[in-house]
Amino acid sequence: MTYRILWLCLATLFGLSPVAPGQAVLIPATSNRMTPTVHAVNQVLPSVVNISTDRQVIVQYKYQIGAVTYRSRPQADHRQSLGSGIVIDQQRGLVLTNDHVVKQAHRIIVTLADGTNHAATPIATSAASDLALLMIDDFLPRAGVTDIRFAVPGDVLLGEVVIAAGNPFGLGHSVAEGIVSAVGRNKELNGVYYHDIVQTTISINPGNSGGPVINADGDLIGMGTFAEKEAEGISFAIPVQQLENVLGVWLIPSRFGMNSCGFVPGTRVVDGKSVAVVRKVLEGMPAAAAGLQAGQVIDRFNGVPVRQAIDVSRRLWQLKEADEVEVVLGSGEVINFTVAGMPDVSELSGKELGVKRLGLELQQMTERLAKVWGFLDYRGLVVSEVKPDSVLRRRDLKRGDIIRFIGEEPIADFVSLARAFQRVHYGDVVTLVVDRPGQNGPYGSGQRSFQRRFIEVPFFR
Repeated sequence: MTYRILWLCLATLFGLSPVAPGQAVLIPATSNRMTPTVHAVNQVLPSVVNISTDRQVIVQYKYQIGAVTYRSRPQADHRQSLGSGIVIDQQRGLVLTNDHVVKQAHRIIVTLADGTNHAATPIATSAASDLALLMIDDFLPRAGVTDIRFAVPGDVLLGEVVIAAGNPFGLGHSVAEGIVSAVGRNKELNGVYYHDIVQTTISINPGNSGGPVINADGDLIGMGTFAEKEAEGISFAIPVQQLENVLGVWLIPSRFGMNSCGFVPGTRVVDGKSVAVVRKVLEGMPAAAAGLQAGQVIDRFNGVPVRQAIDVSRRLWQLKEADEVEVVLGSGEVINFTVAGMPDVSELSGKELGVKRLGLELQQMTERLAKVWGFLDYRGLVVSEVKPDSVLRRRDLKRGDIIRFIGEEPIADFVSLARAFQRVHYGDVVTLVVDRPGQNGPYGSGQRSFQRRFIEVPFFR
């Protein structure tokens, strides 16, 4: 105590600042140093998370003795990677990041702005858009963690100052500044086609991927994704309108890719301002029965003013069966309906379920197909198409693969597929047993060999 009193006296006498090492210095809000950039950084940092992943890969090493090349036995190797993310719903612990940040990860750890570490689970992924939605396990709302604020879609000015926040090289919650140098760029990287992306001069380093890029108002204009490897000052961000489009589908209480209200929100710019609109209405669902139509402007949702799709999506996520919904349109008209329960799997055919829950177009294996391919067993479902947003696309499922089991349920036809889905609940991880046709069998038997594959699938659709 005596030491502290002495320190305070000396600090006062010599004009020293009694601040502990590592502690932030409080600057008056009126200070000239509190520039718009500083305000924007202070606003966005509580919405930024650091992501670390652990993934297991199978490696095989080559070595040479003389003129002979040898290969080691395949063995498991653990790889760690870093990335960043954006809190979009702090009530439920939802974080948006790049798909390539968490791809094939066995363990995902999210570090919040308050320094706490939490395990997280991917609940939706899209390799085509390079986006992934994570849910923090056992998350509780807390002070110091906020939802990021989305900018008006398309409201990006050439030459304006933008700021990126993230986890470069593991240096958590770092910020970098640049300007918008171009919009509407198209780039292809590692098999992913990015369209209409924003080009900036911000330095994007390993670990920055998935972090927010904001304007001087602190509004999210995009997600930092990658930089040109052999150039300085050229980096790219997925624009906010694409983030909203994907989240508009993901942030709904869903088991089959359908909204229990029956509509998907969107965002439109009217007179320079963003407004929330009805992007799509599903037939036979409560919203359609109540008279909601595509294109209508939404002014308030359950008493809360909304201006963008993300505002509506966050509230759709919180709804449950039998909840009452009030939608106030821009025209002043009020539409009321009750949230319906999701349809039971028995109401949907196995073929529909293949698309909705696996992202696969399937066809019945027939005796004729089995003979053509040289199979003795003509039971099973053949993959005829893997949809771009299917979680199985990044798990190397291909056209022509034959699904034999889902979990312990043998798959002989679409009826058995529907039966298998009845045993699978939201959030379960099950194993798909798949046969991949190979080369012709020995001795001219006409039979083909096959490679049996075991694919783990999370059912979050």
